[in-house]
Amino acid sequence: SSDALPLAESMHEAHPQDANLTRLLARLYDQLHQPLKSDPLYAALIAQKPSDPTLLDARAATLIQLNRPAEAEALLKKAIVFPADFPTPQDFGLAASHLAFAASQNDDPTTVLMRTVSAVRRDRTSPVRVTSKKAGESESTCA
Repeated sequence: SSDALPLAESMHEAHPQDANLTRLLARLYDQLHQPLKSDPLYAALIAQKPSDPTLLDARAATLIQLNRPAEAEALLKKAIVFPADFPTPQDFGLAASHLAFAASQNDDPTTVLMRTVSAVRRDRTSPVRVTSKKAGESESTCA
């Protein structure tokens, strides 16, 4: 990662409007534990794609590293609204775990649990949903 950083920085400097290069550079900064450098890059990307849940989660993780859990929680509450918008169920799970951590730092675990359960209930393809085998229960319930 550290070997690729100078090249990524020079490419980003030459093409600052390229969202893919910006995202790559932000990820490299994350891997090198440089959240002060990745945060403004994620903020710029979110300004272009404010509904992208993976960007919201990535910036929130950076904000957590910067000890700004209230800002992270706000982003993550937006990110998990539609679990199906995440590329994989694992990505949704990671965002939900980031939300739980940020909320615990803000002394707000109840809100997080309610939002996560609500998001899972809306998404019939959620990995944490199962079909109930009990007679008389609804078609599916949270596992």
